[in-house]
Amino acid sequence: MQIKVKCPAKINLILEVLNKREDGFHEIQSIMQAVSLYDYLTIEVENSCVLLTEKEFGGFDDIKELRKTAINYYKKNIQGKTIIHPEIGEIKFTNKGLKKTRNDSADVRKLQSIPKLIEIIKNSNYEGYGQDYKKDVRKSNIDKFHYLIGKTNINNKTFEYRITIFEDMNGYKYYDLADKEISPPNLTNLQKLGNDELTNIITDENIILNPDENIIELSGNSTQIPYDKSNLVYKAAELFLKKANLTGKKIAIYIEKNIPVAAGLAGGSSDAAGTLTGLNKLFNNILNESEINNLAAQLGSDVNFCLKGGTQIATSRGEILNKISTPNLNIVIIKPKNLFISAKEAYTKWDLLFNSGCHCEVLTHVVKSLIMNRL
Repeated sequence: MQIKVKCPAKINLILEVLNKREDGFHEIQSIMQAVSLYDYLTIEVENSCVLLTEKEFGGFDDIKELRKTAINYYKKNIQGKTIIHPEIGEIKFTNKGLKKTRNDSADVRKLQSIPKLIEIIKNSNYEGYGQDYKKDVRKSNIDKFHYLIGKTNINNKTFEYRITIFEDMNGYKYYDLADKEISPPNLTNLQKLGNDELTNIITDENIILNPDENIIELSGNSTQIPYDKSNLVYKAAELFLKKANLTGKKIAIYIEKNIPVAAGLAGGSSDAAGTLTGLNKLFNNILNESEINNLAAQLGSDVNFCLKGGTQIATSRGEILNKISTPNLNIVIIKPKNLFISAKEAYTKWDLLFNSGCHCEVLTHVVKSLIMNRL
């Protein structure tokens, strides 16, 4: 799953810094304006492995007893349920799904995976779909077949599953009506898999030792920002996954940096907001607007504005917003080449200089600093 997110810069048309709060932030009154200068995030989500122990049903010496246990488990815990897959939406489990369990009666590993079947499907990556290419052996109401690739980790070895979901003429999707004789069609830009061949062992290089953990990887085109846990993008992704109770995900985010760093243009905040928005879209809006706004408030004072954009009156520490009509403005942004001032540094110096009462000296100091850094 992949998405590209546009993250606009912002300026303060008016900013009044008020008293310092007990939490270390400042009360402000501001009119914030989004501007047409953008960073871009490319966010890619890869599902990790589902952990299996091979002892989900306990130990069985008799394959028939294992098959019976797996079938009964399916009937009691899976049949009749509807789940949401992040890429293809609702999937229903009917009694016909038992056909897969019965057909797999000679495969111990497949039978033992039944307790994790829903989790495996939810964590599977979408391979693509094919039309009903064998209507003569299929019911007439089947319109297409969707193919998912899932992974499990069993005793530090990784196995891959292909799961077939059929979609009827009404758009309803069901697990899993694939016959043994049916192999997937050639799908453009997709690997062709064998005749419903599941549990193909992957090479040792692909072993995932911690399948329940999330992996967040950052990269980008700028040498001026970190690509580790200190980056707001990383913090936003981490906070989102925790709130959404998502595990076993690999999140790769590429940051195309065009907004100048430490320039008061909210580049980092906008990227964090874009991360929350992009991940929520990738996971079918798993969090509501209020939950996303609450996460934004935890990340920084400008992040809530960056979620909304437009022209907003910002109060409190910047997270309380009231939209106003966007003025028809032509804005030109000029920044000295070698001047970098973080928000934390700016507010710290504001406190020191403001408390000293030297307001005129502050202006002189700022002007001199701008000139010196520009040169």
